[in-house]
Order: sequence, then structure tokens, then C-alpha cells
Amino acid sequence: MSEKVQASGFIIFFRQDESSAPLFLVVKDRAHNNWGFPKGHVEQGESLIQAATRETKEEVGISDLKIYDGFEEKITYKLSDGREKEVTYFLAEAKNKDVTLNDELTDYAWLLTYEAIGRVTFVDTALLVDKARNFLFDLQEQKREKINK
Repeated sequence: MSEKVQASGFIIFFRQDESSAPLFLVVKDRAHNNWGFPKGHVEQGESLIQAATRETKEEVGISDLKIYDGFEEKITYKLSDGREKEVTYFLAEAKNKDVTLNDELTDYAWLLTYEAIGRVTFVDTALLVDKARNFLFDLQEQKREKINK
């Protein structure tokens, strides 16, 4: 059995303020024309977070991120060569919407939840958008409960 390929990335969102709806960053890759999130292979000696941070900076030019603890989702699928690939996604908030694509990507968009769900290529990725939105909603609810106590 061949070794599992490890990759990681961020589900990146932006909000004008805490009460604004999140806009999710989706990107289109050049190799397969798929819409998804910035991600890439984990290099030897890197943690999953380090790889996601490096890939995000390389692919979309974003390095100033607030990473949210408690959100970690994995997607596993088969590659064309038969190997299994596992991608771990974390949730991160961008300070602004400035994006600089590298040559691996051809397009990007900042989209509301329902738009992002409709744009991404794979169902597993669409489910991640929904999970991220629910995670953020739950955080807001927890803050409201603390304020109202």
C-alpha cells in the first residue's frame, strides 16, 4: 500500500465587522479548473498549520491571518495514480480582501456562504463551507450568551 499524501489549507473568510456575514475566499486551480480553497502538500518537517500558512502565502499572497482554534476538518480522496490524499483544513480570518494569485491559480472570488457552496467544485468542499459558517455562528451565539449573563 502506498503512502497517503498529506496536504493542508485554510478556509479563509473576511468580515467588515463581527456582525457582518462572512465572505469566503474560493480559488480556481489552473491544473484541473476546480474551485476550492488554497491548499498544498505538507513538506517534511512542517506541521499542518505551517504548511497551510506557507501555501496560503504562496498561492494567494495572504500572510496576516487569525487562525480559529477548534476548527479542523479532513477530506480524503483518491488521486489519479491510485494514492490516497488527505487534506486538512483550518479556519482563518483575513484582515482584508487583498489577493495576489500565483501561477497555479487562475481566478478567485469572495463569496457569501450560499454563493461559495454553489461555486466550489466538489460536494465535500461545499460541506466545509457550511461547517465553517456554522462554526462562526456558534461562536457568535456563545459571545451573545456571555454578554446576556
